[in-house]
Amino acid sequence: MDSTITVKDDRVYSLDTLIEKIRKHPLFTAIFLFILIKFFILFIFIWLFEFFNKNIGDINSVIFSNNIFFDLLGTRWDSYFYMIIADNGSYFDPNRPMDTRIWNFSPLYPLFTRLLMDFTNLFHVTLPVVIAGVLVSNFFSLTSLIAFFYMSRRYLDEIKAVGATLLFSFFPTVFVFSTVAYAEPVFITFAILSWYFFEKENYPLSGLTLALATLARFPGAVIFFLYIPIYFGRKIQKKGLKLALGSLLAIPVFPILVIIKFMTLLGSYLNSNSYFISLKTLFFQKLPISESKEERYQKIIDFLDIGLSWVLIFGLIPLGWIIFANAVAPMPLSEITYANWGAKFVFPFAGLFEMVMSGNIKWALEKYLFVFFFIGLGIIAFTKKPGISLLIIGQALFYTGYTGVHAWGAPRYIGTIFLAPVILADELKSNKMIILVIFLFIIYGFIVLWQFCDWDIWLI
Repeated sequence: MDSTITVKDDRVYSLDTLIEKIRKHPLFTAIFLFILIKFFILFIFIWLFEFFNKNIGDINSVIFSNNIFFDLLGTRWDSYFYMIIADNGSYFDPNRPMDTRIWNFSPLYPLFTRLLMDFTNLFHVTLPVVIAGVLVSNFFSLTSLIAFFYMSRRYLDEIKAVGATLLFSFFPTVFVFSTVAYAEPVFITFAILSWYFFEKENYPLSGLTLALATLARFPGAVIFFLYIPIYFGRKIQKKGLKLALGSLLAIPVFPILVIIKFMTLLGSYLNSNSYFISLKTLFFQKLPISESKEERYQKIIDFLDIGLSWVLIFGLIPLGWIIFANAVAPMPLSEITYANWGAKFVFPFAGLFEMVMSGNIKWALEKYLFVFFFIGLGIIAFTKKPGISLLIIGQALFYTGYTGVHAWGAPRYIGTIFLAPVILADELKSNKMIILVIFLFIIYGFIVLWQFCDWDIWLI
């Protein structure tokens, strides 16, 4: 009897000790579990692929590295186009000179891949483009995990933040497209950082990181538009309607306001120095500016809040790239997308309707299972976290509005809606439930990775 109680007490003590260690080192715990589980999955995956003698080669053998691991992860589906851009340093495929599809791929991920290849060349090491591409995507899978953890800690305690981070990292399409040679992990890293800075009201960094995210994947541009109502709603809540309108009026006069803001900050700095205080006093004595006028100018500055302007001004960076690409591409990017994949934005869930009308209702519902799931999480968050809810639902409705091949790939895009795992972890009341869902995600993700590498369209 006594020994049984002792064993039970020891187990409780051990569990409490483990939880306490996780609370002290939550980020390390998340990184350690992620790397351990990921390497184990990939080891089993490669072993099974070789055991069943699955096909490694394909028509894109020109970019092969002759390494089974990297060739499996770096040559499938759209990976080929990213690797060709990185390998050639331009949007041209020497093996398919008439293929315009290559122009639809964003430049940032191939650029990072090229930079890694050039860096290794400095040490007289030739790194095959496929290996470089897989290394870059897997590196950014780790940076996205770290960014997600810090972002999630704004809403969750240490234990739940670890659970949410693993839910995010092993969500099937996030796991797959952060493992193979795709741009998703680069996009997710900068998109998460953008929201993190947006929440901290550091708008210059929020805009810059969102611009980088959009250069990694063009759908990131939708977040710029979703930030506007979120920002506007917060200003109404804090300042009232009149001052919130001032935030929007600041956008067209952004350059002037930056100068005013800079001068204000400079003045604040100078006011802390006694020597400059005396100079300022002398200066204003010479100017016909009364104290009431100074107060009036300050009210104007307060009315014209430049925060949102910082975010939107950085949106010109990816817009500039799109304008440049449209000018030098064989035809406008939208025409290339539609000509090759029949893809265009129509209205939310246009892709689902298109697939249902094709007759395969079961397949359509299976493809959109996670879409409904994420939208449901966004609805749950509406009353408690309206900004998060709008970002989740807004992205989901945009991603589901495409026809053609993009309609089939909606679950892939849904995986980049990074705020949903925060709500999921918050709603799962017990740690055991979080572990169970992570386990299910891992099993599902393994199947998706297998289908991806076996050239079988299923969840992608």
